[in-house]
Amino acid sequence: MRFHLRNPQGKKRRLSIGKDYKYTQRLAVKFSDWLLEGKDPENEMESNRQHEIGCLVTLRDFYSIFMKRHGCLQSKNMQLSYHNCYKNICRCTKLVDKPLKSLSKGIMIDYMHLRMKQDGVGPATVNKEFNFVRGMLSRAIEWGLIAHNPLKGVKKFREQEKRRVNITPKQVRDLLEQLPEVIANISEFAVYSGFRKENILSLKIDQIRFHDLTPTAGVDLVIKGGRCETFPLEKEAVRVLKRVIGNRKEGYVFIKGLDKLR
Repeated sequence: MRFHLRNPQGKKRRLSIGKDYKYTQRLAVKFSDWLLEGKDPENEMESNRQHEIGCLVTLRDFYSIFMKRHGCLQSKNMQLSYHNCYKNICRCTKLVDKPLKSLSKGIMIDYMHLRMKQDGVGPATVNKEFNFVRGMLSRAIEWGLIAHNPLKGVKKFREQEKRRVNITPKQVRDLLEQLPEVIANISEFAVYSGFRKENILSLKIDQIRFHDLTPTAGVDLVIKGGRCETFPLEKEAVRVLKRVIGNRKEGYVFIKGLDKLR
């Protein structure tokens, strides 16, 4: 059946509102109420339809919509970060298969605690995954699927403060002079590059690209989240690498120090 009306903007509209007579009559009353309130029945019907979708769509269902409308506009690294976060939350069916409208703070917090307990990850990791889920829900609000973010008010876990080391160049030189050569090389490279111990000990020669025109280099590293990034190295760090690598073409850079530090 069709319902003829004039919307708040004064335009004549004709809407199909169902084939069942009783349902149509009830909806016609709603239309009249909306018009009296200055609301556009078309907009209200669409809002109700989106609300019904929000009652059914789960995080698993919404992920493809999120990536198609938002994720594809982000950088490759951000897309990979989204994928890794989604892959992790998919392990918790209680979270990922819950309708968007039915998600709760308790479900999210339980997931974060369980992730830390079972996988041994730190607060920074679960906070990142929480931000990912909260971001998805913000897009769901923006696109009219839900009315409010059910995770509003959830506090992120407290992260450990980054350690700060104050050491002068002279102190560095004095320290290196007291260390065995292989350990001194690793320590010196750590000072000039800022790399983690695990990155340094697993560094291979084929990950390094020495620049021809400048005494610098780029290093490809797989970092947290499983993504690969290229990090620049200044001449001091490059000098250490060239000294340690010598004429070798492959293998670990600091191969002689692996057994001593692992």
